[in-house]
Amino acid sequence: MKVAYLLRGKPDHRYRIARVPDHPPHVIIEAPADGVYTPAQLAQVADVDALLVSNGPVNAQVLAAAKNLKIVQRTGAGTDVLDLEAITRRGVPACNNRGTNSRRVADFYLAYLLNLMRRAPWLYAHTAALRWDEARLAAQQGLELEGKRLGIVGMGAIGFQLARRAHACDMEIVYHNRRPAPSEQAVAARRLPLDELLGTADAVAVCAPLTEETRGMIDARALALMKPSAYLICCARGGIVDEAALREALEAGRLAGAGIDNYTHEPLLPDNPLVGAPNALLSAHNASTVADGSMRSLLWALENVRAYVEDGVRPRNVLNGL
Repeated sequence: MKVAYLLRGKPDHRYRIARVPDHPPHVIIEAPADGVYTPAQLAQVADVDALLVSNGPVNAQVLAAAKNLKIVQRTGAGTDVLDLEAITRRGVPACNNRGTNSRRVADFYLAYLLNLMRRAPWLYAHTAALRWDEARLAAQQGLELEGKRLGIVGMGAIGFQLARRAHACDMEIVYHNRRPAPSEQAVAARRLPLDELLGTADAVAVCAPLTEETRGMIDARALALMKPSAYLICCARGGIVDEAALREALEAGRLAGAGIDNYTHEPLLPDNPLVGAPNALLSAHNASTVADGSMRSLLWALENVRAYVEDGVRPRNVLNGL
């Protein structure tokens, strides 16, 4: 079995050691910014059995070049880099890693929640600069988690794991889903219409996948519904939050702060509206990346591929019904 890793990042030696096991035999393809692979890159996938997709695009071009292809496997949960229609026409299953990273992503959401509500980054900055009085004043702007309302938009695997953590901190949990979440009773959560959730939550965590329905969901109108004392956290795919509208809300003081991990265009560009936005904590698509868990997810994906290609076992988490 031979696989191709589709990455969006320079595939240098250090990156290979950190993310790609020596076996099975493989090639590493750096996804171009425009999604158009070069002839040399396409030639490298001609004999691979599987595409292991980090965040490089899987489009009709690369599918046509991979003449021996048997399966497409995301190493994460998101599907926005997969052209599912083209993969289905190619006649191969497309799978993701849904659920394998939900706990560590939920940890990241909780970290943002604690840092924002307790104003930790600002306390650190003032204290490190010996601005003792400013640090003491900044602390007075913080909020304790107990008794506060957390609104979770998208109560899937990540949303539920976040709810578990917040429930342990004695927060009130409300959520918005298209249908009731089977897990709501375990965390004493209540399902609310989106507008009511936005208007009443002390913190809003966006955990929904990027779809045509959710694209631009958190826009200027949605942000205007939130309390000026509330915080927005989004480690879901870029495109769900209107970045320019969020910048305006933060600058106008209509929102207490935000924590954002993913962006409409990645890597983050200097002209992104959120760069330099007040009271905004930004990270580089890091919510699922940890030393011990990232390799575990990759090995899960490899085993899903191996079992299908070598043993004929139906793969798990099939997205396109094949």
